[in-house]
Amino acid sequence: MVKKKIVAIVQARLTSKRFPNKVMQKIGNFTVTELILKRLCKSKLIDKIVFTIPANKKNDRLCKHLNEIKANIFRGSENNVLDRYYKTAKQFKASIIVRITGDCPLADPKLIDKMISLYLKKKPDYLHTFPQSFPDGFDTEIFSFKALKLTKEKAVSKFDLQHVTPYMQRDSKYFIKKNLKFFNNFGFIKLSIDKKEDLKNVKTVYKHFHPNIFFSVEDLFKKNLHKILFAKDFKKENFLKNKTSIGQK
Repeated sequence: MVKKKIVAIVQARLTSKRFPNKVMQKIGNFTVTELILKRLCKSKLIDKIVFTIPANKKNDRLCKHLNEIKANIFRGSENNVLDRYYKTAKQFKASIIVRITGDCPLADPKLIDKMISLYLKKKPDYLHTFPQSFPDGFDTEIFSFKALKLTKEKAVSKFDLQHVTPYMQRDSKYFIKKNLKFFNNFGFIKLSIDKKEDLKNVKTVYKHFHPNIFFSVEDLFKKNLHKILFAKDFKKENFLKNKTSIGQK
């Protein structure tokens, strides 16, 4: 039996409207991009890691940086990310794809390996971390090349073309879907980087574990560490819960 090739594809660009160049921001001695690569390299089940980036001059600096850190690169359409993603998977002969976004420098290889093992056991078309459960920033999606190819053929809306997996998430006719939940609902903790203030949250985490850059999502929740590191998030969440509760009386 031929072993299925598992490829982690990281989509990244410098042209984010809310926070341009965020994937090149430094956290300690490394860029966000370097941290993602270093952490993904710790996976025991991923066969190949590829960064898929836009093929335009605005992203040449990112391409140069990826070459410097010896990363695999594919370049394609900036706006049709689905097309870029599909061509990346095809180029690197992926059978199973692990989708990571370039604004998640906490991508967790232990969690990813756990998900890959679950994917291989349950054999769904699409497996994802349950968004309300895991902190935002540990998002991981796994799907077959067959599912990606079918999505490429079926998806037509601008939104679907820009975001790769929404068509898979919505469609129940073609795809068998599974999800993995964390031990509680921590989706309100923001550890992906959309804005400059989000970068501060991630830096706080790395500073706490310094010089170790290979901590896991589970390490964040040992001995109630999360309640110290993310005290503001918990305060805000409790406020919103109380506000909702009062409003319903």
